Amino acid sequence: MPFLLKQDYGVQIKQDLLSTVIDATDSIRTEAELSAQEEIEGYLRGRYDLAACFPYLQPWNTLQQYEPGAVVHHGASAAGLQFVYVATRQSNGEAPVLPGAAVVAGPLVDDDEQQTTPAPAPAWVLKDPRRALLKTYLIDCALYLMHCRQNPRAVPQIRQDRYDAAIAWLNLVRQGKISAGLPALPDVAKDGTPNKESIRPRGGSLSPKMRNTY
Repeated sequence: MPFLLKQDYGVQIKQDLLSTVIDATDSIRTEAELSAQEEIEGYLRGRYDLAACFPYLQPWNTLQQYEPGAVVHHGASAAGLQFVYVATRQSNGEAPVLPGAAVVAGPLVDDDEQQTTPAPAPAWVLKDPRRALLKTYLIDCALYLMHCRQNPRAVPQIRQDRYDAAIAWLNLVRQGKISAGLPALPDVAKDGTPNKESIRPRGGSLSPKMRNTY
């Protein structure tokens, strides 16, 4: 499912260069992103909660109903800067407030009884729940795949190096030698039975057990 925005690439590559790599075709970029995400998930599976690690990032839609915890992006225009929001409650048709926009909030007045009721709490909070390091490595892997598509024998050295660094980190995470700081996979499934997908040592540790001798 979508996890990245095109603007996320700005730290690692200029937008005009990215457009050249993907032949100005966004579908090539999104396909590389999905492939890269699948590759990364293969290393994290069994230790981390993949649904929590990769929240579904969707464009806000006025016709859609959202549940608490939903993650959307919304901006002034399709070509403009997009902002990421998390739903604080169930909402339907309530637009996230863009940074700098005026917020109109006040009590609701009942004309019949001349009583006021508190205005509902904002439906959205401006917050990006995606982990910065995970975004960085996913972009590195996706850019590597995009360059491979152009010419596998002429991948820029920086793309090869950053891809290799990402895979090296993922290997350490997979082996439990380091903690990625990501949401851990629960040891117990929703039905109360041991989670068969978990490869973590029982007890919840994400690292190998240390043996001390004296």
